[in-house]
Parts: sequence; C-alpha cells; structure tokens
Amino acid sequence: MKKLILFVCLLLLLPVTGKSESVQRLSADGRWLITSCGFAAEMPKEVLAMLAEQGYEGWSCRAGAMLERAKAADSSAGKRTSALLVLEKNGLCSLIGLSAFATGESSLWDYGTLGLSLSEDVSMKAEDTEEESHFVLETVDGTFYFREESGSDWSLAKWRTKDGFAAEWYPRGQIVANGQSFPVWETPYLSHVVSLRKLPVSMQELRSFSEASMQALEDTGLAMLTGVNLRSRPTAESEWLGSAHAGTLVQVLDTRKGRTDHWYQIRIGDFICWASGPYVKLPGTRQISHLPLPSAVTIRQSQLWDSSCQNMLMLLPERTEVQVLAEMKDGWMIVSVPEDGTAGWRMETAGRIGWMKRKDLEVSW
Repeated sequence: MKKLILFVCLLLLLPVTGKSESVQRLSADGRWLITSCGFAAEMPKEVLAMLAEQGYEGWSCRAGAMLERAKAADSSAGKRTSALLVLEKNGLCSLIGLSAFATGESSLWDYGTLGLSLSEDVSMKAEDTEEESHFVLETVDGTFYFREESGSDWSLAKWRTKDGFAAEWYPRGQIVANGQSFPVWETPYLSHVVSLRKLPVSMQELRSFSEASMQALEDTGLAMLTGVNLRSRPTAESEWLGSAHAGTLVQVLDTRKGRTDHWYQIRIGDFICWASGPYVKLPGTRQISHLPLPSAVTIRQSQLWDSSCQNMLMLLPERTEVQVLAEMKDGWMIVSVPEDGTAGWRMETAGRIGWMKRKDLEVSW
C-alpha cells in the first residue's frame, strides 16, 4: 500500500507535457482581461472549436499559442481569441493562424511551411505586454515573432538567427537591425510571403535586400506585381488563370476601369492576362513591394516552354536555378531563368521567362 501511495505521489510531481498554464493580466485601464497560454499536443477547447468550424479536424498539433481578450466586467462581452499553430497531418506541416470574435465569426489562414523546418523541433509561446503582443515561434532556422493584423492577416514582426543576428520589421516599410534602419517598401504579411528562409541574416544581406527593393523598378519601364490573381478578363468574376508572386515584373499593355478599381492588361514573358489595379505598381512608384521571390531548382533535365506549352524554348540541365514568378493551373509555373545562373532576391529583367511543370522543380517555399 505504501508503495502504491508513493507511486501516485511521484506521478503527481511529474510535469504535465503538451500544455502550459494560462497567464492572465488586466490592461492598464482595467477594462480588459488578457489571457495567454502556450501548448503542444493538447490544444485548448477554444482552439479545437475554431479548427472544427473551419473543417480542420484530424490534425495533430506540434506547437501553438493562444491569446484571449475579453472585457473584465463581463468575460463574454467583446471577447476575441487569436491562436497561431504548427499543425501536422499525413506527415505534412503547416503554420495556421486563427481568429474568433464575440459575434461568432472566425477566420483561418493556412500559410504552409513558409520555408521553415516545421517538422523538426518547434515551440510556440505568446508574449503579451501593454505595448504589443507577439506569437513567438522557435525553430531550427531561428526565432520568428508574428503579430495578428486586426483579424485580416498575420505579419512578421521580427526575427533572430541562431548566430545572434536580429532584425525588426516595422509596419510602414522599415527594417531596423543593430540600430540601423533600412527602407523596404512592403509590410511582410504572411499571405504574401513564400519563404522566411530568404530573409536577410546579416547586415550585409540586409543592405542588399533594401537596395534590391528600392532599385527593382528603376529604368526598367516595367510594372511590379505585389501578389495577385491573374484573370482572363478585367473582372473578378472571370476565369482564374493563376497567381503571381510579389516582385514579378510585367509589361502593362492596356487599362480598363472596373466597378471599384482599374484593371491592367499585363504581359509576363509571352503570356497576356489581366490583374487588378491595386496589386500593380507602375513605373515611378516609390512604395513598391519586394518580398523575396521564391526560387527553385530543376530536379532533372527539364524543358522550358512558351505560354502555349507546345514550343520548347530551351533545355535546362539538372540543378538549374530559376525564380518562380507565378503558379498557374494544371500544375504549371511561370519561371525566369537568371542570366547569371543565380536566383537572387529580385527578378532579373535579362532572365529568360517560360513555363515549367511543378513536378520538375524543387521549390524553396
């Protein structure tokens, strides 16, 4: 009997894995009660309910954190819940952002891996202060701080590498590192980001990144896309042809006025389509978007085709680097083959543009 009691006592002393205790605080004005917690395998019931509502059942959690904000006088009034998770299903991992409101509305953003090693050791926590709140993701690639943008998206706030380099991204288009500020004309919304691995990890890279952002349109006569759906006609109801990545340079051929915004007829290589005006930055635009373009390498000897996908433009050896400009229907991608053979942060105007099958490429997301 004594052995049994001793065994039970030892079990009670063991730490509970998978879920951390909640931390609560009152806002400075005393009106709001903010609750935060981090967790792993065991997700809070609020998170499970949001996932079920969005049809994301059957996923396992590798790491996550949650922030809940409610009126101190009435916890059900004005309640808002946010969570950032690393989920896994069938061996595939994805970073998931969740938001729920007192009205019963909820939103889910599936950002994929963002180029990070989410299948390896990861952890998540919520850092909440009077000034700001962050969700902090620890990976083998580094530490990444995310913020929720008023329920409309999530963005990257700052990052730190294992070597100690740290940088912070301010909403109005500035990166600050080691007391130095660099202009970059883009807020890093996660819906526009394809790979966090391509962020600068040194002061020299940061300078190059800033210069690439500012010089991308200089003397090109081209417009830049900020991440946009490509359409067959100048209307949002027309056929979806594909999605272009931020940083893709295009030639503008024509413009049409839509119900709310202008539409531009654009050319990417020899491919002609339409894009909504707010996502097309014309020559002379000062505040352009230039997040790093995704890159890829051929996994075998591959063909580069024209937009008809009938005429071969060139044969690419195995391990050829390309920049991915757009993802199209039926497993095709529009890519640019850099003239110097190296896929950098911005699109090279001298590169050869063509179409390739997704199955022939290893993409750095």
